[in-house]
Amino acid sequence: MTLRIFLLVLLPLGSFSQSEDTTIYELVEVDAHFPGGAAEMQRYIIDNIEYPDTVYDMLSSKIYFSFIVEKDGSLSNIEIIKPKNPNYHSHYLELIQKMPPWVPAQLNGKKVRSRCRLPIIICFD
Repeated sequence: MTLRIFLLVLLPLGSFSQSEDTTIYELVEVDAHFPGGAAEMQRYIIDNIEYPDTVYDMLSSKIYFSFIVEKDGSLSNIEIIKPKNPNYHSHYLELIQKMPPWVPAQLNGKKVRSRCRLPIIICFD
């Protein structure tokens, strides 16, 4: 009899435990952003981009990235959406992978995971 009562008391407690929100949000109240804003991100890109020799054949290029900004600001699931040119992927993916942690998005006053899309325009003189 005691065992049965003990189990019945513990069973409802387990249902009240909070689970981790792993949702990836597209629309949030406060967008995730690079620390210091767009100007600092531009400075980071200029200071850290390495151009493959074959890139100089192109006059300009627009590269679209997609990634998740995690609740701690780290970036995950980084991919190039377009152009789909594997010759350049490693150079540009490394640029994004080495970024400092971002300021995460917020929804209802809490940090949440969010998807970001980032276009980078490369121009050669």
